Amino acid sequence: MDATFSGHHGPRLPRELECTIFEAAALSRPTSIPQLALVAWRVNHWVEPLLYQVLFVSRYSESYSSRGIHQKSGLPVSNAEILLGKIANKPAEFLRSSVKHLFLDVFKKSDVEAILMACICVTNLFIETSSTPDPRTLAGLQCLHHLTIDIETLFGGPDIDFSHPLFRNITHLELLDDYRQGLRMDVLCSGLALIPHLTHIAFNTIPKRPELGGLSVLHARLRADIRLQCILFLSPDVRDAMRARRVLSGDDRIVCIDQDAYRLDWIHGARTGEDYWTLAEAFIAAKRAGKVDRMLYNISDDDDSWRT
Repeated sequence: MDATFSGHHGPRLPRELECTIFEAAALSRPTSIPQLALVAWRVNHWVEPLLYQVLFVSRYSESYSSRGIHQKSGLPVSNAEILLGKIANKPAEFLRSSVKHLFLDVFKKSDVEAILMACICVTNLFIETSSTPDPRTLAGLQCLHHLTIDIETLFGGPDIDFSHPLFRNITHLELLDDYRQGLRMDVLCSGLALIPHLTHIAFNTIPKRPELGGLSVLHARLRADIRLQCILFLSPDVRDAMRARRVLSGDDRIVCIDQDAYRLDWIHGARTGEDYWTLAEAFIAAKRAGKVDRMLYNISDDDDSWRT
């Protein structure tokens, strides 16, 4: 594939500059990477790992929603079978060093386990499927800092081991739990305090069963944890409860975000570093700087009028 250029074809770029140009082109439009990889062997060596840096894996890669994600984000959407084929055919080091951000919507638990064991250097993991892996598999992800998961499903019930090694490096944790298995808010908060490096916590919902505790119980326990820099709620139920009872007033770490498209937000964050976490941080900073009403807590991810 590599052509040898003579002086008759004009000056040749230094390899470092050539690599930078192809990498920039690949990152600006990931869907072009398979075509760029055909230019030359050296170009394939440079850009192919970038195709796997951010992986969105769906059980239905040809579905309408997956095609929409592909079109709106410019990121290829893979399915488990394709990725498992790559795992079987690529050297183990390739995916281990390439995959940094991984979104899994995969039905079979065995597929989830196989993918995670191949991508052990992932730093940002979103597991949407109910087929969660064994906690010991997640413990093998030694670089993991951002995790989105249903922890009741992960541990098979409300008895969560927050001292488990899988949490040892977690700084940003988003919980997808619906609390149907009985996880109480006081127990949850006591457990979160055991995660050594946790600074950001997000909840997709709060319990509807009174005996599990509600928003006031949740915050009463969280507010004592001074490590927490951001306490984020992504549920309209929480927003309505906050408006009705104002139980969280006075804590500027609290943010409630209306998300328009959480999958696209995750992809955008993985590619650019700008996501709902950074949005919440900017909002908190604006409140502390007196640029936003301190009693305001609800924002939308598609409206930044509060920044002006």
